[in-house]
Amino acid sequence: MLELSWSELPTLILVGFFIKGVWGYLDMRTPPEVAEENVIIAEAYQFGWSFTYPNGTVTTQLHLPVNTPVKFRLQSKDVLHSFFIPSFRIKHDVVPGRYGFSWVNPTTPGTYRLYCAEYCGDGHSIMRRDVIVHDKTWDEVMKEIEWKDADHTPWENGQHTYQIRCSGCHSVDGSAKTGPTFQGSWGKSRETDQGTIMMDENYVRESILDPNKVVVNGYPKPSPMPTFSGILSDKEIDNLIEFIKSPEGP
Repeated sequence: MLELSWSELPTLILVGFFIKGVWGYLDMRTPPEVAEENVIIAEAYQFGWSFTYPNGTVTTQLHLPVNTPVKFRLQSKDVLHSFFIPSFRIKHDVVPGRYGFSWVNPTTPGTYRLYCAEYCGDGHSIMRRDVIVHDKTWDEVMKEIEWKDADHTPWENGQHTYQIRCSGCHSVDGSAKTGPTFQGSWGKSRETDQGTIMMDENYVRESILDPNKVVVNGYPKPSPMPTFSGILSDKEIDNLIEFIKSPEGP
């Protein structure tokens, strides 16, 4: 009886812990219905993040309203990443070729940090973004961050596209990143695997749509840069060219 007691009683206790833990886990993993109305697409790529809101606005910083459940649809453009916000106790793998889901209800306004917690290449350490929790409603935050191209100049729209799509790999201050810097590059000749080529409109457009066609010497081939064919419109590419021509400002 003693042997049965110290074997079966702990087993029953552990089963109780397990059932209680499963219920708690499912409760934490299942977002409330209101969160289904506030869905943000968090896309990871080498080496950055972009966040797409229901109104179509895309940002590189994550903006959230306080005391409002928000659901994230997690997706990767290239390799395995991990969506990690330590202050929110959130960590979820972002797997290429499939969607992941998570949610949060931030309770304290402030600025927090988002990291990639899965090594994804040379620029892994720069995949840090601010998470800004506003003391505002969901509608107020959406109105504040909304970006309309018609309200901005082509250069400003190009800078906006650069910050979202290019800043993870290309600097504008001459610093070294995964890709060549844009500082002082316009109209200059570059030594590439296809010979000497001048950086002009056609070169930029071709590099955006087919990154492996011409690769600057000293950078790996195949290039880690993904193609933006079907992602960036012709107008967005035109705006980006305007920015690259003069990244320090018009």
